[in-house]
Amino acid sequence: MSTSPPPNVPPSIETGLSTDNSSSEGLPNYIMEADVIQTIDSDDQGIGDDLSTYTTSLASSVSDYQYENGRRYHGYRRGSKLHWAPIDPNPQKILDVGTGTGAWAIDIADMYPSAYVIGTDLSPIQGSWVPPNLTYEIDDAESEWTYEQDSFDLIHTRYLTGAFADWPKFIERSFTANKPGGWLECQEIESRICSDDGTLLPDSALVKWSRLLREAAETYGRSVVAAAQLADWMEDAGYVNVTNRCFKLPTNAWPKNPKMKEVGMYQMMNFLDGLQALTMALFTRALGWTPAQVEAFLVDVRRDIKDKNVHSYNNFYVAYGQKPE
Repeated sequence: MSTSPPPNVPPSIETGLSTDNSSSEGLPNYIMEADVIQTIDSDDQGIGDDLSTYTTSLASSVSDYQYENGRRYHGYRRGSKLHWAPIDPNPQKILDVGTGTGAWAIDIADMYPSAYVIGTDLSPIQGSWVPPNLTYEIDDAESEWTYEQDSFDLIHTRYLTGAFADWPKFIERSFTANKPGGWLECQEIESRICSDDGTLLPDSALVKWSRLLREAAETYGRSVVAAAQLADWMEDAGYVNVTNRCFKLPTNAWPKNPKMKEVGMYQMMNFLDGLQALTMALFTRALGWTPAQVEAFLVDVRRDIKDKNVHSYNNFYVAYGQKPE
């Protein structure tokens, strides 16, 4: 049985970890103000029938073009950061571990044409049209690394929560592969579901799902709540100038703030799209559930995810550190 705190209890320091040698930054310890919604007679509290509206809104934001000097540029993710670490402005070599579709690797290769970018993953799902300075490799980052020592300016991970059985070992390998002055940056979400105002009930399906997901992952020696420890592990491996930032990601569009509402819309769509895939294997293999039991349970989980009366969120950590020069 997991000894982790209940999933509806926020971490003790929501803005990051304070350690002797690292700086902890991020959003202030504040409670996001919830938007006022009309009470309606619906199981989904106003979102179920509006999913197509949300999807259309998100799609329109992709075509919200930016115009500059008479030229049109894409508006997708405008203002977002590809990385937080203050890397060399002319990096020579970058590694994206767990590249997935390769979207981040493509963007970083375009941003830094001076760099040779490598994107690795277990599955060859990446597209064939890539910048000339980007290559994809099928590789298991948990196996021994064959990269040349002291060779990378930046090693990057994003959304690999639960992917590693031994995060400290991965961080140690990254330390060896990074050149002096190079950076490791990990952007990882914590699966624990939090709420600051008591609207996430302890007996809700969403809380139960979060708890069972942790327990199922732990039976395989994996943690889905390791993100808060990344900065400490970086320091243990020898990284300096370690910074740990933490951001609240609302689970749907419940916040009043327009930017956080948009973040919540994206988070909800991602959550709903990936819920079945994320749950089915772990619950059937580790917990002994049948597929029918999983599907029946997820009906209630989806209802909680879409309920704007539930002011829940995940903590998203951005930890980065530098190898001493």
